[in-house]
Amino acid sequence: MTPPADRFAARPSARPAEEFDPYGHRQPSRAEGLERGLLDSPAVPEDFEQVRDRSIDWYRAFKPRTDFHAWLVDQVSVLSLRVDRSQRIERRLRDRHSLRAELAWDLDRRQEAEALGSKLARKPAEVAVALRRTPQGCDRLIRRWELLARSAETQGRWTPEQASVAIDLLGVPAEFRAGIEAVGDPAELARRELAGLAEARAVAARLGEVDRALAMADLSDESNHELGRLRRHESSLHRRIHWCLAQLRSEWTHKGPGPEIRLRWALQPGPEVEEPSPPAPESAVPESVSPHPPFDLELDEDPGPGQALDVPRILAGRQLKQEWKAQARRRKLERLRA
Repeated sequence: MTPPADRFAARPSARPAEEFDPYGHRQPSRAEGLERGLLDSPAVPEDFEQVRDRSIDWYRAFKPRTDFHAWLVDQVSVLSLRVDRSQRIERRLRDRHSLRAELAWDLDRRQEAEALGSKLARKPAEVAVALRRTPQGCDRLIRRWELLARSAETQGRWTPEQASVAIDLLGVPAEFRAGIEAVGDPAELARRELAGLAEARAVAARLGEVDRALAMADLSDESNHELGRLRRHESSLHRRIHWCLAQLRSEWTHKGPGPEIRLRWALQPGPEVEEPSPPAPESAVPESVSPHPPFDLELDEDPGPGQALDVPRILAGRQLKQEWKAQARRRKLERLRA
């Protein structure tokens, strides 16, 4: 009878054995079936005809009465096609996730462990615990401690950089590192940590086989980040569809648009062109009137509503102000020199 402590060790590997038919021919494995299915994925065209056919179906279902409702139906048609495409992509992503779980599980987990280990200096307590959850993360910690143990045995001590790495591997937060010094023999500390990591890796390896079997059976989405992003995108599409449907179901109390509302992009009739009148004699046009002065007016220069604008008088007044300012500056310089 298998001891309780070794109940996981007696289980067969997650990789299925090869199967043969009664004639001795090897049957294709599940991985080969998934690979062939991904390679033979049919291309679904997303062209104008598909959008038109979907719009016709939705027009018959919703029966729009206004141009705004017709626009909403068109939006729902396009969004529904995008939802269908997202679901097709999700099926392919799940198949590819199962295929990678069977063929490249250890490689993917090692890459995740390296990406997580690069954050060890910033979040030592959190990352050190997270690395112990997988056998690949434990392997990364074991390699670091082996290098530290070798350095301590050959040199007798650690350099400040190596001591900082050891403190990171121990998961000491940055707030409690001030004044920490190496206690005891560094080589003994490294060997003690290696023994603890060996036990942690044995437990993580058992759980890793379970995670791999669930991923191969398409029963786990924990490590599939692409699938999470795709589902968030699909949720946003469903929210937009629900908004369009809510607008279609709403009843408008107004019988028509407001009388002051006009289409800003509609073509407006241009102003009527009048025939030019003969020019008035020069004596009839006052020289001091200019409805559009070539400069900005000051507050004291505004003639007021209904009054003519005397441009020469305004220019003469500005020139006089400039002369007064120049004289004031000269008098100030004379007082400073005196």
